[in-house]
Amino acid sequence: MHVILEKGKFRYTDNGTTEFETPDFRLQEKDEYTKRWTDIYLFDNKEQCLLAMEDFDYTLWLAHYPAYVKDTVTNPYPKN
Repeated sequence: MHVILEKGKFRYTDNGTTEFETPDFRLQEKDEYTKRWTDIYLFDNKEQCLLAMEDFDYTLWLAHYPAYVKDTVTNPYPKN
């Protein structure tokens, strides 16, 4: 296993190849109590892993955390 990038409580790893000879990239989350890393998402390919590393909101979305949260909401129907 090779750690590609670590951001906060998430890390992206390259685990070589699977039994079907496809690349094995994973998203892992660190448990703050046990200090152990667990697999939370297995990427389909390298490009998806690179996208998650580039867009942290995508990582949060894959990990089932609030992501792509908009700061303000405006009324699309203004009062006349």
